Amino acid sequence: MISASFIRLYSIPRYIWKRCRAVRAFWLCRSSTRLTAKQTIDIQDLKNEPIITLSKETWPTLYLEFVNYCEQAGFKPKIVQEATEYQMVIGLVSAGIGVTFVPSSAKKLFNLEVAYRGINQVQLTAEWVIAYRKDNQNPILKHFLDIMNKRQALLQADKENA
Repeated sequence: MISASFIRLYSIPRYIWKRCRAVRAFWLCRSSTRLTAKQTIDIQDLKNEPIITLSKETWPTLYLEFVNYCEQAGFKPKIVQEATEYQMVIGLVSAGIGVTFVPSSAKKLFNLEVAYRGINQVQLTAEWVIAYRKDNQNPILKHFLDIMNKRQALLQADKENA
């Protein structure tokens, strides 16, 4: 029996949800595009760009946050492709299909012909959540959650001291 799972969704009844990590998301574009000449990208720069994204079902909070930022800037994003894994999204960007946003941790995974850029005025956040059943009494789960909470407290203290 699986006692807990790391997920990106927040909507299954009978489960407890705990945010365990949030990281900044970066814009990713093919190295040979006009956007790579900039150190950071303005949200308006994306108005006419083809966008590749993780599907709403895969990572709803990140997807909706992005769409909301675009709408606040006065445009609807031109989403040309959705995928279920950000590894696939990065491959599509590398192939020249469009631009995307990925968690900062993705920068460590791939050395393709892509460039990672921050975006001005916008702070997209990729969240990881742990979910477990409310009635789960497994002592190993309790121990795991204790370790996770202590690690979160240490990370927060490091962030505040930096």
